[in-house]
Amino acid sequence: MEKARETRLDEFDELMAFLARTYGHDDVEYFPTHYPRLYRKEKENLKNSFIIKDNGRIVSHVGLFPLDVLVGKTILKAAGIGGVGTDPDYRGQGLMGKLINFAIDKMEKQKYAFSVLGGDRQRYGNFGWELGGRRLLFTVTLRSLMWEGIEAGETRKYNNQPQDLEKIMAFHEAERLKVKRSKNTYQLLMKKAGTEVWVGKESYIVLSGEGKIQNAIESGGSPSEILSLTLTLIKEKELDVIRIKRPYENSEINNALLDASSGWTVETLCSIKIVNFARTLEGFQKAAPQEHREKYRWPENEKQLVKKMALPDDNMFNFYIWECDQV
Repeated sequence: MEKARETRLDEFDELMAFLARTYGHDDVEYFPTHYPRLYRKEKENLKNSFIIKDNGRIVSHVGLFPLDVLVGKTILKAAGIGGVGTDPDYRGQGLMGKLINFAIDKMEKQKYAFSVLGGDRQRYGNFGWELGGRRLLFTVTLRSLMWEGIEAGETRKYNNQPQDLEKIMAFHEAERLKVKRSKNTYQLLMKKAGTEVWVGKESYIVLSGEGKIQNAIESGGSPSEILSLTLTLIKEKELDVIRIKRPYENSEINNALLDASSGWTVETLCSIKIVNFARTLEGFQKAAPQEHREKYRWPENEKQLVKKMALPDDNMFNFYIWECDQV
């Protein structure tokens, strides 16, 4: 059995086949098409994919994916953990634990502030991850929009048009809570398999899901135009419901959705591990309003900080990772 290490460029195809098989997907291109930002045949990307091999084949993998989390203009250096998988014949041997610890060691050496992942609370709780962060989920129907007096508007499906990409970028960059993206990242994410991107007059929505109930995993633009685009999509696609996922914060878009939704809930965003308490706290302090920086009662340890990130009632520890950016 080999030790944990980074994936080499010539092992990319084997890794994609391993992940597809481990997650039960027939298509070996599943991960590159559904997570195009993360799984590319590039040496720099593969430095963040950690594997263990036995008898010349990959038997376990953990991915560490950098995420520059933006809170206003402040950047917190975070990392997502994803693509966690072990060959069924090798489970129960502690291989995942070895790779998780390998990733934690990398994050500490590379001076990350915190890490996020989705997955079983108890499994990853053993390595220091705890539930944290929140998002709003608005349930929007034809009836709720019509009751609010919303009218349908123009819409078209995004198809790599440069003018539409520029519009999407401008709308998303106006969000206070997000992950930093390059133009190339926007291009990759707007072609993500399993999603449809729709552009309105002054808005856009990224839809995910099938059937009569679909999720708007990303949206942006003018509040009224987002509602208009939502109504148009419900009518044209003959949907019962669009569930719109948004950052947990007081914003013009969220206030418009509160008025036009048939209901809303608050969900857990992810699990969080504080890699470095001082760096994480400093990032949120920099993002805080000036009047809070000296007088505010700041968390004194990691446990208090994660709880603040789970229940940011004072709006001081909010961050958000849109589903397009999730790993």
